[in-house]
Amino acid sequence: MFLNRKKVALNRFFQYIICMDIVTFWKRVKTLIRQQKTTQILTAQACGLPLNTLRGWMSKGLIPPVDDAYSLAEYLGVSLEYLISGRVKERAEQIEKVRVLLAKSSEKLKRYAVKPGLT
Repeated sequence: MFLNRKKVALNRFFQYIICMDIVTFWKRVKTLIRQQKTTQILTAQACGLPLNTLRGWMSKGLIPPVDDAYSLAEYLGVSLEYLISGRVKERAEQIEKVRVLLAKSSEKLKRYAVKPGLT
């Protein structure tokens, strides 16, 4: 069962890879490294990669192996989907949570609203 889910995830990953622009992938990685005030050296070390490998992938525009791409995403605090497509799933989930909370708050406010004619 677990292997099936992993296989499905890998298939989805490769579908994204086929459609993605690898240059944009590496731009996102570089931007995140800068934004987090870290370095390529620290990123490579945290992901268990030789620095020359990481820099080679970046400069040559090579697609990293899935497990290494996942390690990069995890270290940089984003999803693999974000690195590949730029889509932010977490933000959509947060927006939905806020929408639900606002709806609940609105209902509570309606219950406590002053009825016409009552003071």
